[in-house]
Amino acid sequence: MNIWKVLIALSLFAIPAILIWWQLDGGEIYTKTSVPVTVVDELFGTESTEWEDRFVLGLLPSGSDPREMTGVLTLALPFCLIIALALLQLYRAKRRSGSRPDN
Repeated sequence: MNIWKVLIALSLFAIPAILIWWQLDGGEIYTKTSVPVTVVDELFGTESTEWEDRFVLGLLPSGSDPREMTGVLTLALPFCLIIALALLQLYRAKRRSGSRPDN
């Protein structure tokens, strides 16, 4: 089977799935590993903000946590792979055709 067909098929499934996941997580620009949650005190009725540990996929990492690279890698890897394979295919086609620069 042609590698291009496999790559295109994987990309057609992976890219929309990742974009849907990103939108369901809120479409955040920066990846987050914790989110603020408003907590209401039942006794006094006051509100306070606490941080809940939860991974939210974003387009860019916001810190040094390795989990934050998931967003960047999952979105950038298919595009980089497509570009690399396209350049490799062009190189091979040019090499097979025997075209040489005119001197």
